[in-house]
Amino acid sequence: MWKIVRNVALPHICLCICCSFAYSHRNVFGRNQKLNISLERGQIDSIFRINYTDPWIEGDDKRTSRTIMVQVIFCHVASTCNNFLVIM
Repeated sequence: MWKIVRNVALPHICLCICCSFAYSHRNVFGRNQKLNISLERGQIDSIFRINYTDPWIEGDDKRTSRTIMVQVIFCHVASTCNNFLVIM
């Protein structure tokens, strides 16, 4: 069976696989920098995260640190997420 979603024909598929994956490294490049990567897959959405922490920005005499976090959410069910083209 095919459903039309935003003028694109997609097969009607129920994806019910739920899982998670995480990777962590506490001494990236030998400078005590931390890297965390995770992926969570659910029935409604998936979340991808990357965290990077640098405890001391090189060349800064004030010992300033920085943390960068990127998070992306992908929705699998069209009724819960507007503006996404998804397989139902």
